[in-house]
Amino acid sequence: MTLSKRLEYIISRIPRVEVVVDVGTDHGKIPCELLRRGIADRVIALDISAPSLKKAENLLLESGFASRSKCVLGDGLRPLVGEKINLAIIAGMGGMEIVSILDAVDRAYPDRYVLSPHHDSEALRRYLISHGYRILRDVTISDTFKYYDVLEVEVGDDELSEDEYKFGRDNLIERGEDFLSYLTNTLETYDKLLPVVNDTRREELSAEISSIRRILCCDKI
Repeated sequence: MTLSKRLEYIISRIPRVEVVVDVGTDHGKIPCELLRRGIADRVIALDISAPSLKKAENLLLESGFASRSKCVLGDGLRPLVGEKINLAIIAGMGGMEIVSILDAVDRAYPDRYVLSPHHDSEALRRYLISHGYRILRDVTISDTFKYYDVLEVEVGDDELSEDEYKFGRDNLIERGEDFLSYLTNTLETYDKLLPVVNDTRREELSAEISSIRRILCCDKI
């Protein structure tokens, strides 16, 4: 099975555990690969879309993993409350959607996550820190001309600076190629927008541009 760079990275960040749930599983590629690679003993594929869940169910069945998997139709983690879960993956949606999913269940259910928001990463980071989560790793991945943040999170205390809320702590420390590419592309986009937006938006963009240029000019934050 061919996986995108983003999905490969997400899988690489999953430790060896007993039970993993993939929220918003879509085609079920991540659960299937977790079983195929021996990373998880059992997987739960969950999606709010019945057609998507059926695709995941078919893939797991065709791959010989029907007995070690469970497909659940539902919204977020609420349909699974009471089941044993070691780690949850929540990817393929916006940061505020992830916040809603986390906010609907107990903070320690489960106590470890891998999260990959398509946008609103800063809002997600602020929620995590203010609700008793520790960010273990937080990096930007480039995949097919798009950029995705991937956060590893567990229950615990943590603090972030304003730059870390905005850009991600490990990005600022490691200054990886994908992160620097994201900054450069964002800067170019904002520069083009400046002449065509209203005064309020121009002021906001100017502040963002100054922040990005400061990060690009520093060797380390």
